[in-house]
Amino acid sequence: AAAEAAAAAVAAAEPSSPESEAAGGMEHGSPATQSAPPPPPPPPPSRFAAEFVEGACLGKGGFGRVYRATHRLDGVEYAVKKVLLTGSERAQDRAGREAT
Repeated sequence: AAAEAAAAAVAAAEPSSPESEAAGGMEHGSPATQSAPPPPPPPPPSRFAAEFVEGACLGKGGFGRVYRATHRLDGVEYAVKKVLLTGSERAQDRAGREAT
């Protein structure tokens, strides 16, 4: 009995090995107690959606579209360019320079 207790103490002190993690997170026959990480939080709402009421599309180009939009606070109409930042980092840099 003492030998079994000593073996259990050594097994509990050992860090998990890649083999035990590959076996589904089970260590020495005990069920895994870790759960999957929580999903990332949703992205914050866009400033455009918060500050403007989107109107008709006025035009489109290589980087995005221009919309008629009414500012919620002052009621003034603006032409707002919405640029999609997708693709490579270089393409995103080019799109950012186009928008400014």
